[in-house]
Amino acid sequence: MHCFTSVIIMKKLYIKIFFVCIAAVHVLWAQPQPMADFLKSEALSHAGVGISVLDTDGQQVWTHNDRLNLIPASTTKALLGMMAYHFLGDSFRYATGIYIDGEIDASGTLIGDLIIYSEGDPSFCSSELNTSLDDYCQSVYEAMLTKGISCIEHISYYGKTDQYQAIMDSWAWQDVANYYGGGAHSFNILDNTIGLYFNTKGQIDQKAKLFKMSPKPIFKLTNKVTIAPAGTGDRSYVYYRTDGDREIRGQLPSGHSSFKVKAAMSDPLGYFIRYLSAYLMERGIQMPSKQTDPPRTTFNQGARLLYLYQSPPLSILLKRCLEKSINLYAEGLMRSLLDHLDVENPQKVLELMLDDWGIADQGAFIYDGSGLSPRNAICAGLMSKLLDHARSQPWYDQFLTALARGGKEGTLKGMFKKLPDGVVIYAKSGGMSKVVAYVGYVYLEDECQYSFSIIVNNFNMTSGLMRKRIDDFIASLIQKDKE
Repeated sequence: MHCFTSVIIMKKLYIKIFFVCIAAVHVLWAQPQPMADFLKSEALSHAGVGISVLDTDGQQVWTHNDRLNLIPASTTKALLGMMAYHFLGDSFRYATGIYIDGEIDASGTLIGDLIIYSEGDPSFCSSELNTSLDDYCQSVYEAMLTKGISCIEHISYYGKTDQYQAIMDSWAWQDVANYYGGGAHSFNILDNTIGLYFNTKGQIDQKAKLFKMSPKPIFKLTNKVTIAPAGTGDRSYVYYRTDGDREIRGQLPSGHSSFKVKAAMSDPLGYFIRYLSAYLMERGIQMPSKQTDPPRTTFNQGARLLYLYQSPPLSILLKRCLEKSINLYAEGLMRSLLDHLDVENPQKVLELMLDDWGIADQGAFIYDGSGLSPRNAICAGLMSKLLDHARSQPWYDQFLTALARGGKEGTLKGMFKKLPDGVVIYAKSGGMSKVVAYVGYVYLEDECQYSFSIIVNNFNMTSGLMRKRIDDFIASLIQKDKE
């Protein structure tokens, strides 16, 4: 009796194993050969890989772990772009103004406040737009002359997005003192960047000479950078110190008389006030010895406009943001979304858009607009679904052209060069330590063929090799489809 029971149990076990094997074989055969080749790499044996490719009907063409949440890195900016167009619209612009709150007496003295008003424009006097700080200050000076102002008693500030923090809690300590991790403040200027200039013409392992900082920072910087062999590139990082100052460590390549490293500006508003005050004083306008009063919590609607600067429209800002992956622009736009929707965090912005579009959130977690946070998580399936849905929106053409073209522009200039004639990839790249991702669209003869998302985490190879494998994979999938 016991033997008979054992035989039945063994038969059931063999049958179960048989069908599991059949299912596994079916999955293997169902995958296109390029995908099977891509996934079989030993370097991906312990990696998280999410792939989702949708056709123009929104149907899955190729998929692998498309419901697995992964770190998207800077492809988060593609989400930001969709949210910005959806909620802010292409007509959205930032305003940075100078207002008068008070009266001008017979001597030309402003009895009251000169108010600096900011909506948090991340592109104000940005090198990306070739806008000049001196031109802005000159316009303010000429407006003062027109009003007969010769003396300012007080300067105050109102920031429309002052309630939001510049540095996200989830960002890495290694990033936040560097230019790409300095965050978006309620007032931004000159890309919130300070240039650090080093002379590296010395012996290997000797200390590199820091000879200039521009604009001059208000913090003290300790230099611990050493010289490395030529051609090794910039391997230096700026760090916050526990005493409030900063320290730069790492290595720079030898042989340079002026090697520029970029650090985050700690007080962009303070820098602007000091610069504007000095500019006006040189031209005979008396300015207060105290640089500014505490920031205003409300704005007096009765204040009179002296001079107003408006940023380019959203399409131009997003083109710079997505094509060149500018974190400052992304975080500035996220602050504007939080303010516009009156919500407390980026997750709420995403949830509102998903609700408007009737798409389940599938457990995505978004902590910022730039993708700098390693706590961001989204699955490839949701990302490709959002990209697919964006094609039905009235702003889609602007969003598409804001993405970089493979082999042509921005962060994609070195990618997707081996495509068949007539094929163009519009995409956003993403990368951080052990993370490489690409999301976007495949076009053939000006017609969209696919929306795609590929996210790879924790691979055991260099990021450069991982990007090359994704490049080869996309090219082979397209070639396979054309056969």
